[in-house]
Amino acid sequence: MIWRVDVRSRPGAPDPAGRGARTALREFGISSVGEVASSALFLLEGALDAAAAQRIARDLLVDPVIHEYSVAPADPPPPATGGVILTVFKKPGVMDPVEASALKAISDLGLKADRVRTGVKYQIHGSVDPSAVRAA
Repeated sequence: MIWRVDVRSRPGAPDPAGRGARTALREFGISSVGEVASSALFLLEGALDAAAAQRIARDLLVDPVIHEYSVAPADPPPPATGGVILTVFKKPGVMDPVEASALKAISDLGLKADRVRTGVKYQIHGSVDPSAVRAA
């Protein structure tokens, strides 16, 4: 089973990755971009049940002071309304040091995951053209 953990800043907490993405999109000439919210994504692969995935998220992936999170089966997310959702993962075969650290920490919890993939989700608000965002 594959579980998707979405870790985002709590309301009112800073989101530097979102602000950086908004600035970059505007520098690429997409002036209609509104706020950009970012989330760290983790795909947990292995024989994990919902309780194990929740435990991994709560105990390893989240700072409860500044983050909130959700855990769900890794089905495709619903389409964005009023904006664009852009999800970026490392290409297969590219070394991801976070994966190795996460697998070790999961093992230290007494759980087993076969693989952890990391990525970033950007939720881009405003009347933006999805093809312009992908081209940027």
